[in-house]
Amino acid sequence: TPTPTPISDDLFLSFTTTTLFQVTARSWSKERYAGLTTSSISTVSTNRPRTTANNYWGPGTWNISQEVNVNETTTDLRDIVKEIVDLSDWKSGNDIVFLFEKWVGETSGNLRVARSGGDGGIGPVLYVKYLAAPVKVVEEVSAVYFTVEDLLTRTSNTSLLELPLFDKNGSSQAVALHFNTKTPRDSVVTSAYIQFTASNPDDGQEIAFRIRGESDVNDYSLFDGTSFDVSRRPYTQAEAYWKPPQWFTQTDSGAEQRSGDLSSIVNEMVKLGGWYSGIGTIMVLHQGDGVDYPSVRYAASPLTFYPPKLRLEYNTAPCIDNPLFVDETGATCHERTGFSCSDAQVSVGISSNGIGELIANCPVVCGACSAFTSTPTPTPI
Repeated sequence: TPTPTPISDDLFLSFTTTTLFQVTARSWSKERYAGLTTSSISTVSTNRPRTTANNYWGPGTWNISQEVNVNETTTDLRDIVKEIVDLSDWKSGNDIVFLFEKWVGETSGNLRVARSGGDGGIGPVLYVKYLAAPVKVVEEVSAVYFTVEDLLTRTSNTSLLELPLFDKNGSSQAVALHFNTKTPRDSVVTSAYIQFTASNPDDGQEIAFRIRGESDVNDYSLFDGTSFDVSRRPYTQAEAYWKPPQWFTQTDSGAEQRSGDLSSIVNEMVKLGGWYSGIGTIMVLHQGDGVDYPSVRYAASPLTFYPPKLRLEYNTAPCIDNPLFVDETGATCHERTGFSCSDAQVSVGISSNGIGELIANCPVVCGACSAFTSTPTPTPI
């Protein structure tokens, strides 16, 4: 459980009965203690610090041996767990110990006997549902591939040293840029823009661009310079318009060469079916708002020392495998440990879409956690 962690409504212990007794018990308090052994159990209640938070539990009658039902389920332990994970030295992987003690004033003398699990049976099970604290990430990546399509002839070029961003004298250009982003699926992108570097000064006349993303993640093929290399691609519904001011000096790379906010575009892309961290992002720039602007901007291409850069800020959950996920073959993330997720289509027959889902749900096992995410839990709970 990462810290800090908002605790949900679902947090309780469930027991399996072995004998029939009646009692009113108290779920007193709980502590975090790694390495609890049988020999130390007797000293826990007297020597171990307790949480301030505590709860009371009066279980119903346990009538059936091996029963696991509402009578064997504690009351809500959320406040106790919340106090534990808010401790300054709490970290993912720590143990938690619950202490069950007789409620002060209880005189019935009755008891319940639950399975410990030591005999191979079902021991107490802790159920926890939580929301991992979001991690704020800043990611900046350079464009590594690009293509420029002439929208009149539909021919494309992938070898230019400068990107002609213009719609001038009846000749329109569309530019597509591929960025190797690591943005996880369903991240909440709060800021996104492309930073260009001026390749040449311009004439200072007005110009506008329309920016969209490619919406088919299964078509994120590299640009090959063939006809319709840009225009054949499907676009996102989200779009942004950008009217850059004049670019005065070669190699300028500041606010004037920075696109408008593209966060709505990226937010749409990371929610697409099949999206996973590492698939990359394709952004398309073309003539803006239907007006024939008699101007041009020249930006340095990815083939130079000044490639366009995509800068993203987003909130995402820590890199943790989904413990409830089951792939197309019925295997869990844990059962895929040591397995090459990218080769799953060949080795076990998982479809291409299934591979994307496998990597998205099992980033730890698949080795898809990027360097900027928090350290995952080795064995997620």
